[in-house]
Amino acid sequence: MRPDLSILSRQPPRSYQPGKLLNRVAREFKQFQCYSRAPYQAQFVAPGDHLTFEASERVEKSFLTYTVVTDFVYQIGGSPPGQAEIHLAHTGNLRRTGISGRVKSGGEAARAVLDRLAADQPFIQAILPLDFQRFYLIQDEQGWRVNTMQMGASWVSLTFPPVRRYIPLGQDQVEALLATFNRLHRLLSEQTL
Repeated sequence: MRPDLSILSRQPPRSYQPGKLLNRVAREFKQFQCYSRAPYQAQFVAPGDHLTFEASERVEKSFLTYTVVTDFVYQIGGSPPGQAEIHLAHTGNLRRTGISGRVKSGGEAARAVLDRLAADQPFIQAILPLDFQRFYLIQDEQGWRVNTMQMGASWVSLTFPPVRRYIPLGQDQVEALLATFNRLHRLLSEQTL
């Protein structure tokens, strides 16, 4: 995924410090090496290079406040090229009971992938505890990639009252995110299709 450069074309908030959020996020992924690609983008590499993903900062502004959120992008190596987009969500009102999804593009092939994910119990067990605001599966000429934004791993800044606070991802969410990435790799890589 390419970083959201729209922040560079707009006037960012004066108190925004590019890279500050990613430095905090890197502390939560203790076992990973973190390589800065730009002030607002980093690559995370697990020991032995068995899992690599990218994270980038994105600023969301509203009246008297702004939030810096982290977009996580995981490219599923060995997955086949194509054109599809699937948006996943949790099911259940008071308690999560499973996952559902909408096929935005890709037709029957994307619907088959969604059905396969919804029926895979190890995937459901991995993603159910994950607190995400959005979770997209996108297939293009490079294969499948995951694009997700979590509830944590964000920085909130209020002008009035003046408050700045990091909302941590938390170790349970780190583990759920990594388990979800690993299971998606097993399900969507070329060897298992």
